[in-house]
Amino acid sequence: MDAGDAIGVVAQPKRTSMSSVAASSAVDDFEACIVRPMAAFAEALEAARAAMPELDDRFFAETRDGAQIDVLRARFAPPVWSVPVAKARGQSTEAALAKVDSLLAEAQAVLRRRRAGLHDSRARRLLIGGENQTLYPYGYLFQTNTLCFRQRERVQARALALGGGESVPACVDFDP
Repeated sequence: MDAGDAIGVVAQPKRTSMSSVAASSAVDDFEACIVRPMAAFAEALEAARAAMPELDDRFFAETRDGAQIDVLRARFAPPVWSVPVAKARGQSTEAALAKVDSLLAEAQAVLRRRRAGLHDSRARRLLIGGENQTLYPYGYLFQTNTLCFRQRERVQARALALGGGESVPACVDFDP
């Protein structure tokens, strides 16, 4: 990515850090253009998930759980990104952090249900580290299975709000 940046090729936009949001003078714009639309998206996604029929079918249960984990990810984003907004305004972050923890617990429950219902007889290869045919030294569901990216954002938000704490998970561990 850095090599591409050097010649003007942008592979993906640079991520905004929570600390840069908390230090920004445009925090109102961030909330209006990012946080509120994410909340509206989460509501729309939740409505679509609620419209799914509750069929007693293991394959459909996987689809339903997939939709639910997407809803939970969409619902997770607004409170986690509300933390730097509140911090910038000198407001309490307690309610947002509590919501983040609650949504993370809900997502972990969905993952436990999915792990119990995997179809592949060799499913562990998807969920654990080890040699495989990809660049990464883990199965393709490993980071999803650990909710690493959500865990990372939670740790970042808590560190910003509380002035330190746990170390931030890297979520991409490989040595090419």
